[in-house]
Amino acid sequence: MLALLRELLESLIRIGSIRLSLLILVLLGVITGITMILKKKKKSEE
Repeated sequence: MLALLRELLESLIRIGSIRLSLLILVLLGVITGITMILKKKKKSEE
């Protein structure tokens, strides 16, 4: 999965859409952050 995302980012950078790749990185960071927070909430609820 990560390799696939890396390939996608590399191809985007090659095309020259650095802004778009940065946006994707930010979105990925937000998504991972949210999932981690949700996991912590689930653990504390148990």
